[in-house]
Amino acid sequence: MAEKDKQSTTLRINWRYALGEIAIVAIGILLAFQLNSWKEKRKDLEREKNSMAMLLTEVKKDSAIFNALFIQATNHKRDALAILQMLNSDNPYDYADSLATCYRRCGSYNGTVLHRSAFQMMTAQGTLNLLRNDTLRNMIYSYYDRTHKVVEIWASAQKDMVNAILPKLYEAGIIDDLQVQKTSGLKIYYKDRMLVDELMKDVNRSKMAIYMRSQNDMLNITHLNRRNNKELLTKLRAYTLKL
Repeated sequence: MAEKDKQSTTLRINWRYALGEIAIVAIGILLAFQLNSWKEKRKDLEREKNSMAMLLTEVKKDSAIFNALFIQATNHKRDALAILQMLNSDNPYDYADSLATCYRRCGSYNGTVLHRSAFQMMTAQGTLNLLRNDTLRNMIYSYYDRTHKVVEIWASAQKDMVNAILPKLYEAGIIDDLQVQKTSGLKIYYKDRMLVDELMKDVNRSKMAIYMRSQNDMLNITHLNRRNNKELLTKLRAYTLKL
């Protein structure tokens, strides 16, 4: 009888030992999961910090581009208005040189490339999904969608000038080849009186009026995007400081 009691006690002790071992293993597994989860969160936070810093730098660079676009559209609108006023004067040929200068400026566009590499990287890697601010995430998507459309408008104007307008002026002999060659093709010069003849045509007067209105639209669009850029910069700075 005593032997049986001893075996029963030993069995109870073994069960307690086994349960203790299981508990230790379970706690170890839970701790490992917690540690792994913590490490993943730290990695995500580091990725988010680095990506947001790149995005902030990118949007800052866009600010300078939008300012340049705004100035350029302002100048183009001013020159288009001046051309129309000179064409409507008593003797437009008195302003032949000024007309050529204004027209040359209207056809001068700076290469416009907004910075999108950080945004594209964050989109491809899914880093934007790490943002805990849905409003900011939507603002970022909206910003890049709108700014891309502005660049498309400028690129369209450049393409039209290079592929449609300039070739016709060359064919008509209005462009002064000798002057252009002296600048290695960096600047376009016109034969003043021939250009006035061309601009005096009703169809081209209408085009200049349309062009002036288009530059006014560009002013409004660019101003709106400058405002969006400034607003996004403010939000990005505030969010980045909290990371």
